Amino acid sequence: MERIFFERSPVEVAPELLGSLLTVEHVTMRIVEVEAYLGPHDQAAHSYSGRPTKRTAPMFGPAGHIYVYFTYGMHHCLNIVCGEVGQGYGILLRGAEIITGHDLVADRRFGKPYAELTKTEQKISSTVPLNYVRPSD
Repeated sequence: MERIFFERSPVEVAPELLGSLLTVEHVTMRIVEVEAYLGPHDQAAHSYSGRPTKRTAPMFGPAGHIYVYFTYGMHHCLNIVCGEVGQGYGILLRGAEIITGHDLVADRRFGKPYAELTKTEQKISSTVPLNYVRPSD
């Protein structure tokens, strides 16, 4: 995508990102969930103060740039800067479907090939949230 695509409000850009493909280091994903942030107009935005900090400076930069932050001491989150320089607008990529590179992703996340993640019935049930309710007699 050209940078100009992101030089608009994230409210306009976010829905248009859905279904787009993102390829990084031999892994291609389809974007399936995004969240728009309106900088100083949005209390949930890291740029809500309206003033860049050392950490949030990328959010105030050119559209199309990436802002990555570490959250809960274990996850990195990826945002794409939108709007005009200085606005602090962005879009958080919340969910993606892996299209290619399944084994690479599985190895990075779990240290195993993709096929190993669902090889047995116990592994299948551990990959989805299942609740067992014991029938009453």
